[in-house]
Amino acid sequence: MKNISKSASWPERNKIETREILYNMPVGSFAFGSGCHVVHLDGRNGYVDLVDAFSDRYYVRDLKTEKVIGPYETIDDLIDAGWKVSC
Repeated sequence: MKNISKSASWPERNKIETREILYNMPVGSFAFGSGCHVVHLDGRNGYVDLVDAFSDRYYVRDLKTEKVIGPYETIDDLIDAGWKVSC
């Protein structure tokens, strides 16, 4: 894991793309079996399951263990926590 500052964030275009993909749920973004892949500013990788996104729940799960890394109430909470889609 990288050491990141508390003020670090993704560029605005990445935030917009993340909002659009998680809100609109295009099939191609969720077609990899484990859901829509996301990456954290510190280098961690995870995914958001289609069923969760469809239910407006944004649980980021670890790609290897499938354990919930973070439950987020909204897409913006997920983004504010340092995550973005990795398409």
